[in-house]
Amino acid sequence: MDAAQKLFKHSRHFLALVVALLLSAPGWAFDAPSFNVSPSQVTLSGTTPGVGVSVGSSGAAIKFSVSQPDYSSDPTCPQFACNWLRATPEGTTTPTVVDFNLFQTGGLTPAVHTAKVTLTATDGSGAAPAVIR
Repeated sequence: MDAAQKLFKHSRHFLALVVALLLSAPGWAFDAPSFNVSPSQVTLSGTTPGVGVSVGSSGAAIKFSVSQPDYSSDPTCPQFACNWLRATPEGTTTPTVVDFNLFQTGGLTPAVHTAKVTLTATDGSGAAPAVIR
């Protein structure tokens, strides 16, 4: 076997080893923490004007921000500027509670209104956003 054949034979084995290691790399990947939200759906009314939502995490604590309410799924909102929900975090690192309260309900028609609030990790943990409806 000449030198070129030996080099090709060994390179082929080396390449197979590199490919095998790269394919197994996801097993080494860091498991990002995830939000644990309870309840994930909130119902408010004139008789239940406020609800606390527990926000925890699997694994390490998550530093996060809370979005402004998104009223895009509420069919009555294009008729006026919606601002009927307040989401206020008691803290910005899990575990904590996010308080949901009715706010500026004057002008709302008697109906079921919908909104969502998104929790977004701000600490680079890789946690996927959590949505509370």
